[in-house]
Amino acid sequence: MMKMFFLLDLMMLMLMYYIMLMNKNMNPLILMMSLFIYTIMIMFKMNYLIFNYWYSYITYLMMIGGIMILFMYFSSLMENKLMLLLNKNFMKKTMLMLLLMLMFIIILYNNYYFNKFINLNKLINDNNLNLKNLYMIYNLNLTMFMFFYLLLMMIISVLICMKNMMPMRKMM
Repeated sequence: MMKMFFLLDLMMLMLMYYIMLMNKNMNPLILMMSLFIYTIMIMFKMNYLIFNYWYSYITYLMMIGGIMILFMYFSSLMENKLMLLLNKNFMKKTMLMLLLMLMFIIILYNNYYFNKFINLNKLINDNNLNLKNLYMIYNLNLTMFMFFYLLLMMIISVLICMKNMMPMRKMM
């Protein structure tokens, strides 16, 4: 099960890099598509490694919300042009991707390193490391600092927008 999980992960990473290699001009929409694929991979990893599915669900919703906002900004700022995915070096890049994927599969099935990772994963799960420890009393100072820092940054950005009487998007 674990080998199949990592094989799927590596194949998705190769697909993301393949999409990036196939495009001549890096379009922000293609980058957002690869970010979306990466978010889904991270969600599956969190679902598998952390036995509480809510963390992965919340992470997915936050990332998708951010991607939708980025899509709205880029679609309003970009000119309408076609995304060309095919170029002259199609076969060369395809062969490179297949070679890299084959290399990762060979590395994946090397049992020595894979068994070390499985043992490390079991050790982490046996110690019951959870994210609930983030809000324990010994991390309270760091947590409160992060809350106040984020609140301060939000207030400063609102004050900057109010002083200039325009949204931040027009300031840049």
